[in-house]
Amino acid sequence: MEMIRCTRCMAELGAGDQVCPHCGYRQDRSDQPGNALKKETILRGRYLVGNVIGQGGFGITYVGYDLTLEMKIAIKEYFPSGNAMRTGSQSGVIQWTFVNNDEKQWSDGMDRFLTEARRMAKLDSVPSIVRVRDAFRENQTAYIVMDFVEGETLKSSLLSRGIMDYNQCMSLLAPVLDSLAVIHDNGFIHRDISPDNIMIRPDGSARLLDMGAAVDIRANDGHASMAVVKRNFSAPEQYMDEALGSWTNGYDLLLPYGQSGSGGHGAGI
Repeated sequence: MEMIRCTRCMAELGAGDQVCPHCGYRQDRSDQPGNALKKETILRGRYLVGNVIGQGGFGITYVGYDLTLEMKIAIKEYFPSGNAMRTGSQSGVIQWTFVNNDEKQWSDGMDRFLTEARRMAKLDSVPSIVRVRDAFRENQTAYIVMDFVEGETLKSSLLSRGIMDYNQCMSLLAPVLDSLAVIHDNGFIHRDISPDNIMIRPDGSARLLDMGAAVDIRANDGHASMAVVKRNFSAPEQYMDEALGSWTNGYDLLLPYGQSGSGGHGAGI
């Protein structure tokens, strides 16, 4: 018997359901961005692709469902802007355009994307960092499978409830800082910390999302193969060819909450 799932929340649907009874989403295959995988694509024979939930300079993130473990997941696709495109054809394969040495940079970047994800997967006991479950190649690109964290983003919480005071901030973020210290000790930095990448779970705890931008700073003397920047949140060295380190995450995590003009609301630090 075929099992149909909502492409937004991944709950099981009944035969003929056009509106999800769990989240209220009307099932619509036409609202997926043109450069993204089609909804209900299956990767590696086990990962069902749903709606796009995030898109940045080098990747697209989807909600997904692990058909083997029967659980909701997040899927990050390596998709650097400028070099990659996907048409509305039947295939999900990415079309790449290269000039000069772009092809080598693409290949090296994808290798690092997978290598760093596999190393991050070994750090599966860090409590406030989303866990990496799988990493693989397909469609002329690469994918990382991560736990899906339910809740509300810090950005959404600040926009709807207003600023936090110092004690609220430290209560929420101190466990994230402790977990970041662990991944720093293992040679990694996150590079994409911002209020929309911190999820407040139903129990009130915070979880740092999207390890797809993590980089091993022990390689290449702390330099990354591809820049990852987010306006108003990234540290200055992420815009320049300078070495990255744990200080980079310190800037990413703390600066936005002390500047009310940096992307909406400050949090009172």
